Amino acid sequence: MSAGAVVVIVVGVLAGLAATGGPTRPRATYGAFAGYDWFGRVTSVEASWRVPRILSGSPSGAAATWIGAQTPSSREAFIQIGVSEFDLVPAHQPQPSYFAFWSDTQRHFLDQPLFDVAPGDDVSASLTLAHRRWRLAIADRTSGAIAHFSTREEAKASFTQVEWLQEHVRGIFPQRLAYPQLTAITFRDLRVNSHEPLSTALEPVTMYEHGRERAPSSVRHDSFVLHRTTDRSTRRR
Repeated sequence: MSAGAVVVIVVGVLAGLAATGGPTRPRATYGAFAGYDWFGRVTSVEASWRVPRILSGSPSGAAATWIGAQTPSSREAFIQIGVSEFDLVPAHQPQPSYFAFWSDTQRHFLDQPLFDVAPGDDVSASLTLAHRRWRLAIADRTSGAIAHFSTREEAKASFTQVEWLQEHVRGIFPQRLAYPQLTAITFRDLRVNSHEPLSTALEPVTMYEHGRERAPSSVRHDSFVLHRTTDRSTRRR
């Protein structure tokens, strides 16, 4: 399916759906996100991962895998780039859809599609703040698709939080959308301000959906895996 077709689907069917994380989440959220946060002055964030596949038999739902930066104390500054994974409306979308996107506060956290990807594709993404502009880039190393551009949106704030996250995109429909069943998700090549972050400086974020957790493993060799478990002992209160 072409990227243009994705835009039609997203605007016509999923407006306000994907990439709805937005800022102002507390540290170590226990809800719709899983991964790691880092706190400090932010000038850049990077990561790589393989696009997860929605498994056969999974309930219809939506997820997103992304990196982002924000000012956690307000809703004035937030920017993200990553990949959306969804399988929602059979009449309009008979097969799961996967695409690269970006968004920010001025886009009201609505996904801005960039190009299609496929499950298993190796992608890398980066956000860099310089000269009062954000430079955004995402590359699919498997297909060769690349998007890179710059924007002055969100460039005047002081960013103090970095995120490497998988999100349960809950959507705007009356019913609560399910979190789809996905293959394993591994973030690697973690970088903040062009350096590998110290594992002791990372704050874990754990998702709890439908009786199961998705929690990050320990960070080793600048990578971590999001795994599923029924053990709720890691819950932060």
